[in-house]
Amino acid sequence: MSPLSARPPVEVEPAPREPPPPLESPPWHERLSATLDIVLSVLAVVMLILLVIELGDLAPDGWQPRVIQASTAIWVVFVAAFFFELAVAPSKLGYLRGHWLSALSLAIPFLRVFRVARAVRVLRAGRVLRGLTLGRTFGAINRARKVLISFAAVSQLAYVTALAVAMTTASAAVVFALERGAEESQINSFPDALWWGVTVVTAGGGAIETTTLEARLVSVLLRIFGVGVVGYLTARIAVFFLGQSARAEEERAEFTGLAAQHLREQREELRAVRDEIRSLRAELRGREQESRGSGRTGRSGRSAG
Repeated sequence: MSPLSARPPVEVEPAPREPPPPLESPPWHERLSATLDIVLSVLAVVMLILLVIELGDLAPDGWQPRVIQASTAIWVVFVAAFFFELAVAPSKLGYLRGHWLSALSLAIPFLRVFRVARAVRVLRAGRVLRGLTLGRTFGAINRARKVLISFAAVSQLAYVTALAVAMTTASAAVVFALERGAEESQINSFPDALWWGVTVVTAGGGAIETTTLEARLVSVLLRIFGVGVVGYLTARIAVFFLGQSARAEEERAEFTGLAAQHLREQREELRAVRDEIRSLRAELRGREQESRGSGRTGRSGRSAG
């Protein structure tokens, strides 16, 4: 047997497999998604307003069923848009992972539409309905979030102001709905609830306090939100006054620099004038000496003649 035949066969390692390219959405799907985002954002704001009217009992006599019907119709549009985007999404699981909060907020009104009769009987009707009210409110705020974020393109202060108004009004409506009919409740009308929301956001609370568990949960969340809003406004005010002070210091320093530069220029001009006066004096002295010398020469010539 030759030594070449005794060598073991060379094992060739397989080339590493490249990961599959990520699934990309077609251009028409991106354009359609952008259009749907605009339409659904506007409908989300309308739905939030209708929810405040419904929960705050602000509709005129006979209009409350119409407000509920309009809110339900918008919810149907949201459900249809959600399932349409899910159907055309390249990755169904990835879409659900990225939009699980939207799916949850859409499922809560579904329970309200069908009244969940058995669950209401088993788990106390009031507690279940209050929980659904909380879920509907937070779902509406989540859907209107994109419209509120668009205020940030104008200014950050406009975004925080719009968010604070939306959160305060929606929280006041849901607290009024949760506190209605509760024993020892201090919130008897929507203006009372709105004043409660304003005091919670701006001062952390006031004379009006909530009594039900769900309303207290909203109060805690609104207090946390109010701390952020007040902190942001305090920082903006501090930056404004510090900016004014810094601008005044810059103007003072700029004025001092200009004054010093002007003084240096005046001194240089004075030195130039002094040098010119010295040169003129020297020139005059030279001419006087020349005229004296020529006068002496003339007199000595006449005397010699």
